[in-house]
Amino acid sequence: MNKRLFVSVIVCTYNGENRIKDCLDALITQDYPQDRYETIVVDDGSTDRTDEIVSKYPVKIIKHRKNLGISLARTTGLRNANGTIVA
Repeated sequence: MNKRLFVSVIVCTYNGENRIKDCLDALITQDYPQDRYETIVVDDGSTDRTDEIVSKYPVKIIKHRKNLGISLARTTGLRNANGTIVA
């Protein structure tokens, strides 16, 4: 029986095409069991290739139609998180 807590990792991004791939690659290669965490990417109205890059990963994607700011992006992520722990 796996006693590790379920973790939700929230990644908020806005026009992050130059950084998002490295971030998601790092999350995929960490050693926490993949069935014990979820990654939620909140795209806060990006106008670059962020969406195209993120869509290649096994993550939950939530998109804001326009940039609402980091606070609302975090709130959106929290409202959609299923984890006992949120990071």
